[in-house]
Order: sequence, then structure tokens, then C-alpha cells
Amino acid sequence: LTTSMNLMSDLPNILTFPLSDMVSIFTISIIFTLIGLKVLLKKSRKKKIVDIYRETM
Repeated sequence: LTTSMNLMSDLPNILTFPLSDMVSIFTISIIFTLIGLKVLLKKSRKKKIVDIYRETM
């Protein structure tokens, strides 16, 4: 709607960067990364290095 109003009134279209969205997505991704690392570390602490290599190969 604002784009069409700007076209009709001949005003420049000012683009704004959604900084709040970027910050929220960034923090959510960091939180999920930390949770995933904790889960993987809990699983790998119980196993030996040889068993981890066998599962990945």
C-alpha cells in the first residue's frame, strides 16, 4: 500500500532494513546452536573416540 501511495504522490521510496527481525533471528539461531552443541557433547562424552569414528564412517 505504501509503495502505491509513493508512486501516486511522486515521493521517493525509502527502503528500511528490518534490524529487529535480523537481531531476533540471529539470537534464536545462536540459542538453537548452543542447545544442539550441548546435546551432541552429552552424547559424545559417554562414548569412546573409536566408537564415534565407527558411527561416522
